[in-house]
Amino acid sequence: FAAAQLRSAELEFGVVLEREPDNAFAHFALARTYERAGRPEQALRHFRLAAALDPRPQYVKAARFES
Repeated sequence: FAAAQLRSAELEFGVVLEREPDNAFAHFALARTYERAGRPEQALRHFRLAAALDPRPQYVKAARFES
């Protein structure tokens, strides 16, 4: 993800979420990946899942529940 290898990051976080669907960090990181790839609807879905699983301020802010 940090190296902007977005497809690889997407696949890796997808594998993590298959094994651990309640992993808030993986949802958040996958959302950032989608965001960087220009896929905002998919990003928002995973931001919201991350915030629902773990109400860390950065997750809640990214989830934009008030929108």
